[in-house]
Amino acid sequence: EVADILYRTADMLGMLRTSREIDRLVTMVYTGMGTAIIDGETCTMEHYKASVRYPIPDQEHTFP
Repeated sequence: EVADILYRTADMLGMLRTSREIDRLVTMVYTGMGTAIIDGETCTMEHYKASVRYPIPDQEHTFP
């Protein structure tokens, strides 16, 4: 069961890279709002967006 869960998770993230696997997802995008502490200062964010791209680790943060 654990092996199946790990396999399906990797498949959904597009991390399986063999000739028998099909990539389904290349980028994951997270959005939200709330309060964060940045350099010791409280920062209220009305809109937060971050994206993570596979297979090359790359992360982008957008603060409108």
